Amino acid sequence: MVVANAAIQGWKPLLEMEGSDWRDVIENNLNSTANTVRACSKDGCAAQGPFHPAFLHAGRARAKDAASYSVSKWGLLALMKSAATELGPYNTTVTALR
Repeated sequence: MVVANAAIQGWKPLLEMEGSDWRDVIENNLNSTANTVRACSKDGCAAQGPFHPAFLHAGRARAKDAASYSVSKWGLLALMKSAATELGPYNTTVTALR
């Protein structure tokens, strides 16, 4: 099982955030999880043998001064739903906890 739940957050109001602040959170929290799912799925789906990866992700957040974190976590729910649809035929389980 792969638990893809990396996260960083630099608590800043949205209007005070630099572009780099936003990008760092999205890159770490959303893009790195997508990269993990893609890398692990390629190995498991290509083998079509006994290895069937399972992905677990916890998401859905909102908090004051945490817009980038909230967006990244809500985006992960959409990513996991899409991954579940695409990877289901390969006996891959994708679960998102809210």
